[in-house]
Amino acid sequence: MNGRQATIQRHMIRMRHINNLSLLPHMLDLPSAIHQ
Repeated sequence: MNGRQATIQRHMIRMRHINNLSLLPHMLDLPSAIHQ
């Protein structure tokens, strides 16, 4: 039970990390989108 919870937690952290990486370009593109 405990091991499975740790695995799920690790998976959630990895997914959050992937989401941050995919959101980063959009946040960098925001200023150029506003200027256009």
